[in-house]
Formats: sequence, structure tokens, C-alpha cells
Amino acid sequence: SRMKHNMNADFYSNLPSTKAWGEVMLPDSYHFGYSHRFDKKNRVELSAIRTNWSNFKQLTLHIGSPINKEAFTAHNWKDTWRLAIGYEHKFSPKYTGMLGFAFDQSGIPVDGGGFLGPSGTRKTYSIGMKYTDKWHTIAFTLGWQVEGNHNWIGQNKINGYPSGTDGFVTARMHDSIAKIFSIGYTYHF
Repeated sequence: SRMKHNMNADFYSNLPSTKAWGEVMLPDSYHFGYSHRFDKKNRVELSAIRTNWSNFKQLTLHIGSPINKEAFTAHNWKDTWRLAIGYEHKFSPKYTGMLGFAFDQSGIPVDGGGFLGPSGTRKTYSIGMKYTDKWHTIAFTLGWQVEGNHNWIGQNKINGYPSGTDGFVTARMHDSIAKIFSIGYTYHF
């Protein structure tokens, strides 16, 4: 379901301090999944997530007296899909190897965007190992995430407000890479 967030804060500047508040409607999403066990050692999982980013119209902030200003950042984002596949192979009853790949579609338009979300399409590659015994499961995973592609990401720009209140006119995103390390722990009752 969609989530509406309301924010309240104290605002400080070279003028007397005042209150600030805002609201944002975060999009709803739909999750689909499928798992298939080929035999006792091999399993594959598929997942798809549809996020309705077109419902995220703008982030609005209000600044109280004596400033009395409303600032908003409009968005023209598109709905997106995230597609993922994961593979597990049991080497023994206690040790399992894992491989994964995920593709995230970009919802930001080519002629502009924002700093709140991914700047382009993302591909995530992962490898991991899982240990399981009667009482515990411990999983370690390494991931490598690459955003965009070299033919398109250089054209992905973010335009500032014409008044220059953002402190920039145009920004460009390129070479976005993330290295991911995760640890999971489960206690079996």
C-alpha cells in the first residue's frame, strides 16, 4: 500500500529559527515470487517487484514565519520492475552455496531526475555461503552493484531549479558502483 510520511523539524538559518514541516506519499508495490526445488541439493528462486513510482508526485516542505515559504521538488518518475533470480546448491547438510542476479529498471526520466532515487538501471551480482545446524543458520553474502550502463548514464542529468536555490544548474551521474556485504542469522526454535 502507499505510505504517507509527515515530517516536523526545527529550521535554523541566519534569520530567527522557525518550524518546518512536510509530507510525501511513497509508492505502493506488488511482490511476486516463485521457488522450485529440483532435488535435495538444488533450488532456484525467482522474484519480481512492481513499484508504482508514478504515485510519488513531489516532496513538499513548508517553512514557517518569518520566512513563510513553501518548497517542493516535483518528480516525473515512471513505474518500474525489479527482476531477480537466486540459485542455491547444498554441498552437504550443513553448507550451502548461493548465487544471485537482480535487474532494477530505472524510473527516472532521461531528461532529469533527482538525488532521492537510483540514477539509472542497476544490475546486482552476488555470491554467498550459508551454514545450517539444528539451532542456527548463518549466511554471508558479497554483492557487486553497477548502476546504469556506459552508453546511457553519461546522458542522465539532474536539473536544478531555475532560480538557482539548489546551488547548481545541472549535475550528471556516472560510474555508480556499490560493494555489498551482508550477514544473516536465524535461530531455530
